[in-house]
Amino acid sequence: MSTKLKALIVDDEPLARDVIRRFCGKYEQLEVIAECGSGLHAVEAIEEHCPDIVFMDVQMPDLNGFEVIKEVEGKFKGTYVFTTAHNQYAIDAFETNAVDYLLKPFTEQRFDKAMQKTLKHILAFKETNTRDAIERLLLTYEQVAAKNAKKTYLQRVLVRENKKLFMVSLRDVYYFEGSGDYIKIQLNNKSHLINESLSNLEQQVDPKQFVRIHRSFIVNIDHIKEFIPHLNGEYIIVLQNNAQVKMSRSYKSQLNQLIGRQL
Repeated sequence: MSTKLKALIVDDEPLARDVIRRFCGKYEQLEVIAECGSGLHAVEAIEEHCPDIVFMDVQMPDLNGFEVIKEVEGKFKGTYVFTTAHNQYAIDAFETNAVDYLLKPFTEQRFDKAMQKTLKHILAFKETNTRDAIERLLLTYEQVAAKNAKKTYLQRVLVRENKKLFMVSLRDVYYFEGSGDYIKIQLNNKSHLINESLSNLEQQVDPKQFVRIHRSFIVNIDHIKEFIPHLNGEYIIVLQNNAQVKMSRSYKSQLNQLIGRQL
């Protein structure tokens, strides 16, 4: 561990605090940052220092160890090691996710065993957090990369006609007219038929050039000549080859957004 772990000792007996501090002294990765003789002081110290490990006595003046935990719940994510002369609190201690429970008087060997268990717990917790952080970072990167990636759109359409295969450039398309699983590709003075749905095609063409104006029509805005008002807020779109297609009112907002003005 590159940085020292911060330890807080909470016990109303000075001698008990001295013992824990002395036992902690041989762990180079550990730094005792504060000692508290009451529950209220413990709450203040936990909130101020955010220690990694709290050696917590159970019976103390004002607030006992469990009441301290309740006070800092949600604010503190460190590890508790309980120290007490009363074994009847053991079950309650482990229900608070304490790593270990030292029954006074405890030996240095018993303290070492608790410390090894605690250090393993903290390391595992940090590794899990690191993995989670890396996974979140990679997910964020993938989302941003996908959002910023320049999408490529269809440039040509393959047409099968009269036992021939040929390509039609989308620049020459005036509009697409869908009917079931077929689409009519309308050019200046001729048309072709392909086996495709209009909804699938809509996802493949550049939305800055092609806009859906009706459940059956997608038009190339580069070939729009004029708009003629029709009934109930609808419009007739006249193309440069004088072909006319009706724009449904429900699709008007899409075209408004694309041309930058309200029809």
